[in-house]
Amino acid sequence: MPRRARRSRFAVVRGVKVLLVWVSIMAGLAIPSAAVQAEVLSPVDLIDGLAINNDRPGSYERTEWSNSTWGPGDIAGDNCDVRCELLNATQRPDGTWFSRFDPDYVSSNPSDFDIDHVVAVVEAHRSGGQYWSPERKAAFYNDKSNLVVLRDDTNDVKSDNGPTTDPKDRWLPDTASATCDFVEIWIRTKAKWDLTVDEMELGELYRIADECGWDATPITCTPNTAPVATDDRLSTESGRAVWRLYQAYFQRNPDEAGFNYWLDQHQAGESLARISEHFAASSEFEQRFGSPGTLGFVRIVYRNVMCRLPDSEGMNYWVDQMDRTSLTRGELMLNFSDSTEFRTRTRS
Repeated sequence: MPRRARRSRFAVVRGVKVLLVWVSIMAGLAIPSAAVQAEVLSPVDLIDGLAINNDRPGSYERTEWSNSTWGPGDIAGDNCDVRCELLNATQRPDGTWFSRFDPDYVSSNPSDFDIDHVVAVVEAHRSGGQYWSPERKAAFYNDKSNLVVLRDDTNDVKSDNGPTTDPKDRWLPDTASATCDFVEIWIRTKAKWDLTVDEMELGELYRIADECGWDATPITCTPNTAPVATDDRLSTESGRAVWRLYQAYFQRNPDEAGFNYWLDQHQAGESLARISEHFAASSEFEQRFGSPGTLGFVRIVYRNVMCRLPDSEGMNYWVDQMDRTSLTRGELMLNFSDSTEFRTRTRS
């Protein structure tokens, strides 16, 4: 049985301390403690946020995607490209490699392996990537989270196929554990890059999610308590607006240094929308929620502020506002955090 009903469409400190405080705040937005852990949404949650599009263009020019060459790696000093770094990272102590989705295969010859895009480049093209800039295409091509070391024979069979009920486009690994591994990477890649799915693909993703035993991530909400004002700054409307942004983004009370810094910035002329943009781009937000695409960000807004997932009408409206107008992520979160519903629930 399906896990849930399907959707039809989707769809402050001054003096010599100022510089140090600014660096700390910008690096982690109010110096997050070591207890802050990345909040990884369940694959089921991410499936719910994938937009449906059955119109899939066929042809594409692979040379538009990084000219089919690997970009430079991101590990300083290793003089490696992305392929080299992946091989280095997955080499076993005995000097051999194994194939990600058929781990019984082992070889000491790196030429027996390919670096495979789990979501193939042509699949990305057909799922919305045809509209991307050359820079975004190159970034996708070299995204390590979508790349695996795979036996070349397996890669030849897989080609650009994946999880779908369409037999001509279907490929899954041979074992259940490898299938769950493969499909989770597929889902997270599609969500990260705002790629669409078609109806046959969506149905197969739900089926595999059930077989893999994935559950939805419980929704945690901001405690329904008013902030305790330690001084007059928190009792002002500006102070409470900054407090609400901390709750909306991080579901926590602000630390004193961070709160004072951002309230000072606001009183000096920085708009709340710009402050919200800083929060959205902060390392603390990335640690908790990763690097969500537009769909994923809208879901986070609903989860954190409204304590629920968006319905298709709400999701479509806000995604359209962000994609087709100048509405930024910071403005979207500010709109929600300033809503009557959130003010009432947080008594702020």
